[in-house]
Amino acid sequence: MGCLASIAMLFVASGCNDSDQTLRLAAHDLVPVPAIHDFGLIGVGSSVDTPIRLQNLGAGTATVATVTLAGNGEPHFLLPAAWSGDIGGGASQELAVVFEPQEAGTFQETLIVSIEGQDEVTSFEVEFRGQGVESALIAWPALLDFGPVQADASEDRDITLENISHVAISIYGVALQGDDQGFAVPPPSDFPTFPWIVEAEAQLELEVEFSSSGDDPQDAELYFLGSDGLDLGLSVDLRANQCEGSADPGWDADSDGFTACGGDCDDHDSTANPGGVEVGDGVDNDCNGQVDEGTELSDDDGDGVSEVEGDCDDTSADSHAGAQEVADGRDNDCDGLVDEGTSADDADGDGYTSSGGDCDDADAGRHPGAPEDGYAALPNEGDGLDNNCNGTVDEGTTVYDDDGDGYCESLVGCLGIAQPGDCNDQNVDIHPDGTEISNGIDDNCDGIVDDGTDMLDDDGDGYTEDGGDCDDSDPFIYPSASEMPDGIDNDCDLEIDENTSAWDDDGDCYCEATSCSGSVEPSCAWPQPGDCNDAIDYDGDGVPDGAAIHPGAPEGEASTDNGDGIDNNCNGTVDEGTNSFDDDGDGFSEEGGDCNDDPPPGDGLDYSPALWDDPDDPEDTDCDGAAD
Repeated sequence: MGCLASIAMLFVASGCNDSDQTLRLAAHDLVPVPAIHDFGLIGVGSSVDTPIRLQNLGAGTATVATVTLAGNGEPHFLLPAAWSGDIGGGASQELAVVFEPQEAGTFQETLIVSIEGQDEVTSFEVEFRGQGVESALIAWPALLDFGPVQADASEDRDITLENISHVAISIYGVALQGDDQGFAVPPPSDFPTFPWIVEAEAQLELEVEFSSSGDDPQDAELYFLGSDGLDLGLSVDLRANQCEGSADPGWDADSDGFTACGGDCDDHDSTANPGGVEVGDGVDNDCNGQVDEGTELSDDDGDGVSEVEGDCDDTSADSHAGAQEVADGRDNDCDGLVDEGTSADDADGDGYTSSGGDCDDADAGRHPGAPEDGYAALPNEGDGLDNNCNGTVDEGTTVYDDDGDGYCESLVGCLGIAQPGDCNDQNVDIHPDGTEISNGIDDNCDGIVDDGTDMLDDDGDGYTEDGGDCDDSDPFIYPSASEMPDGIDNDCDLEIDENTSAWDDDGDCYCEATSCSGSVEPSCAWPQPGDCNDAIDYDGDGVPDGAAIHPGAPEGEASTDNGDGIDNNCNGTVDEGTNSFDDDGDGFSEEGGDCNDDPPPGDGLDYSPALWDDPDDPEDTDCDGAAD
């Protein structure tokens, strides 16, 4: 605990810190006793004072300059007399502080004591608190009920007063307001005359008397008065001969928990009260104004017959001995039979009556819920009867057109105008005259699913039109078929004769066949026949050179005029017209030394390395480069 715990620390001159809590007395050490005071609970308007002693614990004289209230508790705290002066060493001075609450609530006040020193004025404080209450006096019970009191008789009841405050309360009188006839409060044994004293936090027992002069109800308020003749804020309700709302057991003569004013229709019979159970005894047991209702002695439905007289249903006026039996599912005449002789009677014992939907109450096989083919020779064949009583004959059997498409499932005959042969009588679109569509169903009931549609493989090649067959009437035309040079798309890849002799594979606008179907080159709309080599890479060197070989192509190597060993123009001759070909047929080509290889009618035959060069002829006939 810190320095603030010490009362001696309330004034400055002492000096203290939390590390050294030793009390150091100055020349004078003035302390209040007590340093805090609680007045407790005090009634509003009451007054109580307490002494405060200023004790000088030192040897020197303490000079008190002023003693004042801080004012934070106004107007509930008073300092009757101010004081100032000297208090010698070891001496004390007593002061008084008054708590006089003007209203209910909790209040606090501070007493400030100022002390003159040589150089300064110091001070300390005393704390006060108290609680004002509207009434410090309470009573129990707050209601005294004398119950029924006969004329010229008297009753007495006890009441306890309790003072919950910390000061004594004096009662200077009592007063009655209302129906005060017959009520009296004699003085308690301890106080034969007023005032009656209720000590602080103590109780006072009183007796209240009532003397009845008749049966009239009496109701009054009892008040307790202070010295000024005003009530102390406490009242007690008094009542007598007042049944309504009373809990006094005197009103319940038969002790059944109900009073006459509380609905008991016979307060001398404990079996008759609002909570009673009606029994057949000729008494209104539940006090509802009816006798024996709901019991076998009472004609509850008003048909003139009670249960003991033969009524088998006393909740309905239509049921009693001798009543007319009607089709209502009840035993109207109380003979133990229900609806006998009416439309509600189940004559054939099938569990259904005519009124309950039985269309033939003489036939136990015909009733709601019965199988429709009940008497058919074969299951589901139909028997020409409405067995389930729904108004329709043989529905759901093979002879009935269930889907309304004009056909029934029977192969022999149908009811009405329907025709036989329906393979699905639950679908109006499926019947012998139905249109076959691609749906995986035999729509026309011919035993074949999707015939004539894109989903059926009509040519038996393993492919349907939905599966990519571009001609389902030709078994040689289907996806993955071998392409043939026939002007037809055999493999259904949208190209005709590709990779065959009728197709221009190298894009030179020529094909190998006598007639062409198409080309890999889009610009070759009408390829020509006669290509002697339609391979894209003629010599297999990885360079696309096949397009250079076709009718009309230049022969040989264009850059050197030499031959290339290929029949480029597809005329059956290799390298004709090039330096590598013996054009004049003399056994020598230009590459072989022929200096004039012109074919006839040219004069190429006149020149050859094999000829003799005439010295007289200026021409170089032997092609040696010299003219003889």
